[in-house]
Amino acid sequence: MKKVLILAYDFPPYNSMGSQRPYAWYKYFKEFNIYPIVVTRHWGDSYKNAIDYIKASTEREVSINTTEFGTIINVPYTPNYRDKLILKYGLESRVLLRKIATILYTFLQYAIFAFDSRKGIYEAADDYLKNNKVDYILATGEPFVMLRYGSKLAKKHSIPWIADYRDCWSLDLYLLENKYRFIEKYIYTLFEKHYVKSSSIITTVAPLYQSQLQTLFPKKKIEIIQNGFFEEEYSNLNIENQNKDAFTIAYGGTIYPFHTLEIFLEGLKLVIKKDPTKKIKAYFYGSNFDLNQKERIIQNSQGIEDYLVLTDRLNRTSLFENYSNASCLLIFDNKQMISGKLYEYLPFNKMILMAGKDDGPIEKIINDTSSGIVCGNPQELANALEKLYDEWINIGKVNCYSKNIEHYSRRFQTKKLADLFSTMT
Repeated sequence: MKKVLILAYDFPPYNSMGSQRPYAWYKYFKEFNIYPIVVTRHWGDSYKNAIDYIKASTEREVSINTTEFGTIINVPYTPNYRDKLILKYGLESRVLLRKIATILYTFLQYAIFAFDSRKGIYEAADDYLKNNKVDYILATGEPFVMLRYGSKLAKKHSIPWIADYRDCWSLDLYLLENKYRFIEKYIYTLFEKHYVKSSSIITTVAPLYQSQLQTLFPKKKIEIIQNGFFEEEYSNLNIENQNKDAFTIAYGGTIYPFHTLEIFLEGLKLVIKKDPTKKIKAYFYGSNFDLNQKERIIQNSQGIEDYLVLTDRLNRTSLFENYSNASCLLIFDNKQMISGKLYEYLPFNKMILMAGKDDGPIEKIINDTSSGIVCGNPQELANALEKLYDEWINIGKVNCYSKNIEHYSRRFQTKKLADLFSTMT
């Protein structure tokens, strides 16, 4: 059985969409004759806000644990100077000093280990490779410093490696759209080309990233390994269940600045203005985590405040239970990128309401699987809501007849990745 060392900063029990990608590899690789060794941070089990994320790990020693799926090496995390300032004085104090520290850490972490608060992952991986034979290295970002580790370890130990992108680095949407960050983009490009050029293969999650990365690495083999859903997570859920007391719309997780939130809120306003007696509740699970986006929801929901519910982050089990009770599930235009949320939604066999139309991969998957309605503007969304609400009133639920979702499972996508290893030298 071949062995792969996986460098992944985000990993359970930290509950994020990013952590699920490497966890799927860890969970399924052995089915395809690949033994995984994951090197990651020591994570706790409660991260309700950004402050929790930067706290020091409670465990202060490297631990190595072997399970039925593979080996996990957990590394203690120690906050850097900037984060220590936040933890001690809060977000409103020492702002200028923190900004200076942020600039230094942002760039120097890619060149000098002293400025890298995650360097323990590199050191633990290096120690493991000194005493154990591994056939491949798989580094996933972000944080993109993981790609630096992959490059350095591959060179030091003469092991082929894959650079995996969950998002883009120097071609990140925020950098491309902000003309004042051209210096940042330029520096990131230098680091990215320097480290990733040594990879045997580049993998990423969507066609947009594939085409963008091909401009940086025109001679590289770049493959799409989508995210997906864990089939077994849905086995004990009553996905046919729906709330009988109100027509419920559910959205879970982060709302990004480019998300077309306003299309949904304005569409909902049209529905409520027409008939305020409608029994509608829209739940934004986890929206309290990002205060800026929480404020965005509040500012754009005048007149429909009573129809919205904003919550703290929920664990995955609770979130899925709430999805099970929903009448429909909400998703946004995602700038030609595939939101991991879409994969979570598909197995529930509930109508997916897409606010925003971009002729991109989310829209294509929804149409190919017959799993939802795509709305390009508030009026289209209002019309879709009216249609779904009437069905809920008449038969007590909203039916969905989705099809062909099996290729979007994590297991299926992990097999595609495992097959790539045989092409590496």
